[in-house]
Amino acid sequence: MTTPTARAALVATLLAPAAALPAQTGSAVNAATTITIVRVPTPWYAPNWLVTRRMRGTQTQYAGIDGLLFKAYAHASDRHFGGVYLWASAEQAYRWFNADWHARVLAQYGKAGDVRYFSINHADATLPMLANPNSDAVAMLMLGNGSVGKQDGSNSGRPSSLFASYDVKTADGSAAVLTFWRSRADADRDARTYAARLGVPTAASWEWFSLPILLPTQQARNATTR
Repeated sequence: MTTPTARAALVATLLAPAAALPAQTGSAVNAATTITIVRVPTPWYAPNWLVTRRMRGTQTQYAGIDGLLFKAYAHASDRHFGGVYLWASAEQAYRWFNADWHARVLAQYGKAGDVRYFSINHADATLPMLANPNSDAVAMLMLGNGSVGKQDGSNSGRPSSLFASYDVKTADGSAAVLTFWRSRADADRDARTYAARLGVPTAASWEWFSLPILLPTQQARNATTR
């Protein structure tokens, strides 16, 4: 349980001024091989806007992480916060989310953080490569229990409101699709039609994440010159 002193310290940290982040350009989001989705229970006393403010102050911490190409800070629909990360390799992702990372999260929030790993089978991505600390974007994870259809590798039928679509495989081998949309309104309008085009079954489990900050990294710029 979080003590009053620890709670006051966390609130003070969340209210700290946001650090400025230089805009970055370039595109390497199709070079990713691994996606991680991180979820940490949001403290009951912290509204999402307060957590987002704290997120803005941590952006520079992610600029030089080995192998990290893109991070979308996230709020899940069930009062969890965290992020969606795109990695150049699974090994680099595992090195970042190590035992020390899990211990820090548990010590700071009093709850364990959950990290899920997804291997990318196919990417059709044009995620924005300028850092956006005031994003309206959302992500949707469609878990089809092994029966999600494969993308055909073309943009045919792809809505203009869709930033990116990834065919992925979960740690247990099940197929899934992760999509990024410009806004929740766009996703509400276009996602089901797009899912049907991919062959996603209507019984698939859908998870929603609002993405208040989109953060491409220096690694993404470097990958474009390889």
